[in-house]
Amino acid sequence: MTGDAAQCRPRLGCGAVVIRTDGKLLLGKRRRAPEAGCWGWLGGKVEWMEAVQDAVAREIREEADVEIRIVRLLCVVDQFETELTPPQHWVSPVYLADHIAGDARVMEPGAIEALGWFDASSLPQPITHAVRVALPFLAGGKPADQSRSYEAHRKAAL
Repeated sequence: MTGDAAQCRPRLGCGAVVIRTDGKLLLGKRRRAPEAGCWGWLGGKVEWMEAVQDAVAREIREEADVEIRIVRLLCVVDQFETELTPPQHWVSPVYLADHIAGDARVMEPGAIEALGWFDASSLPQPITHAVRVALPFLAGGKPADQSRSYEAHRKAAL
């Protein structure tokens, strides 16, 4: 496989909808591309030979100094980043998780601009593709259509 072909594979991400006992959801405002300036679930990359649920807990601990308990798999987000060079394709399981301990504070200021706890009915804007995909699952409604490209999702959200 050539170097270019090696870059043309999906990458594995992960994330979680972290819910506090008062029902508020934890979101972080992204500082980096893709989706810089958008509010999204915390998460990141799954490392080689790391269980996905362990990666979710590690990423949230590293980003926000928060401990979580995974409740269940909420959905899988299929995300296409065609504006990046080279383009990227991410497949990311998103879990529902309970907040166990820790005050949410920015631990990775190069990646996250701000953190906050929000009611699902009044989320800050703009939100990431992953938030748009996961919200219907959280509400028990109809899952978001992921059959269109990521660019189509972004245009529809604007």
